[in-house]
Amino acid sequence: MRQLAIRTAAICTCILMQCEVSRDCRAELTITLTQLPMNRVEISWSGFGTIMGGPFTALGDLDFFDALGISPFQPTIADDGSGFGQDYLLETSSTPLTLTVNPNQPGEVSRTFDTARLDRDIVAGSGDISSDFSLLSPDNSAQLITFGSPYQVSGSATIAEEILELDGGDGNPVLGGVLNFSDLNPGTYDGFTGASADLFGGMTLQIVAASIPEPAAALFGSLVCGVLGLRRGRRVAS
Repeated sequence: MRQLAIRTAAICTCILMQCEVSRDCRAELTITLTQLPMNRVEISWSGFGTIMGGPFTALGDLDFFDALGISPFQPTIADDGSGFGQDYLLETSSTPLTLTVNPNQPGEVSRTFDTARLDRDIVAGSGDISSDFSLLSPDNSAQLITFGSPYQVSGSATIAEEILELDGGDGNPVLGGVLNFSDLNPGTYDGFTGASADLFGGMTLQIVAASIPEPAAALFGSLVCGVLGLRRGRRVAS
C-alpha cells in the first residue's frame, strides 16, 4: 500500500510538472452571465492559459465576437446607431473582473474592466446574425505583451445601467435601464472567434438561468414552515 501511494504521488507530481511546463492542460477562458433575482444579470469569468497572439500584442479593451451563428442575445440587444452596440456599467465589486498577464512574475500587467458591451446585428445582404461581446477598461491605454505570456482571469460583478451618453453635459454619463436576463438566450456558446478570442486561444460564453422557485411554490414552502414551527411551539409549551 505504501509503495502504491508513493507511485501515485510521483505520477501526480509528474503530471503537474508537465502542465506547468507545457501549459497544454490549461483551463478554457469562460465568461458566464447568470440570472439573479429581479431578472438582473451577474457576469463572471474564469480561466488561465497562454497568450496566443504576438510576437507583441496590444492589450486594451477586449472584443470577443462570433462572426455568424445563433445569437446569445435577443433582438432587444441591437446596435443603437453608434455602431458599437449597447454599453452597460458593471457595479463596483470587491472582486472586479480582472485580467493578469505574467502573474507573480517580472513584467506583470493587470487590468480591470468596468463596462460590458453587447451587440446583435443583422448582416446586410445575407440576413445572418452577427454577435459581439466586449469588456471595456477604464484605463484605455494599450499595453504591449508578448506571445507565450501566461495569463489568468477572475472576478464577478452585477451588470447595471446602460450608458446612453458618455457625457450628458455635466461631466457625468446619461444612464438608461439595466440589462434584464430576458434580453439573453440561455445556453453555451462555443467558438467565439476573432480579436480577443483568438488572443486567448478561444472563449466560451455561458448564459445560465437560475433555479428560482415559482411564487406558488415559495408560498407553499412558507406555509409548511409556519405549520411545523407552530406544532413545535405547542410541543414545547406542553
